[in-house]
Amino acid sequence: MTPIPMLALAACLLASATAGAQQLRTGKQDGTGALFGDGDVVEVFVDDSGKIYKELRYHGIIPRIRDSLVPERKPGKGKRAARPKAVPKHTAVTWVGFQHKELFSRIFIQTNRLGRFTMHKPDARHIVVTIDGARIPRRNERRDVITREFKTSVDRVTARRRKGDAEIVIALSREAGYLYTQDGSYIFIDVER
Repeated sequence: MTPIPMLALAACLLASATAGAQQLRTGKQDGTGALFGDGDVVEVFVDDSGKIYKELRYHGIIPRIRDSLVPERKPGKGKRAARPKAVPKHTAVTWVGFQHKELFSRIFIQTNRLGRFTMHKPDARHIVVTIDGARIPRRNERRDVITREFKTSVDRVTARRRKGDAEIVIALSREAGYLYTQDGSYIFIDVER
């Protein structure tokens, strides 16, 4: 199978949303290349450099690329610098995200400050992350992240309050191993595809 350039995939995905029954040819300038029609599926992966986010529009949190939804304001001429932010009293879950990578699926949890967390697997099809004393203040973070349409063992991710803590439950469609790490205010859970 011939690899398709990322820009061609982006064009394909964007065009498929508006093209209807139209067919789309990607590839070389001479007209050869892959032919995609209505209903065709192209699997796209997140690369470590984040190149896909430059080619496709995504306005959410991207670890180490866009860590905030609010752009930082830089003081201009005659403007005062912004006051330093106060240290938050409580830990809060600020984003729950999913990245489809080539070798694994990544679930990431962003917090405003990371406190103590525990992780366990109560059964073969669930991974539970509990962040002690954390809140989930925005409704967006309490919505399920449904991932079953990707070729992944992750079916969905649910964040909820439970006994004064924040609990993030990763439901799997089949048994799969996982690794996790904490990096700054992020918790990364990498699940076998």
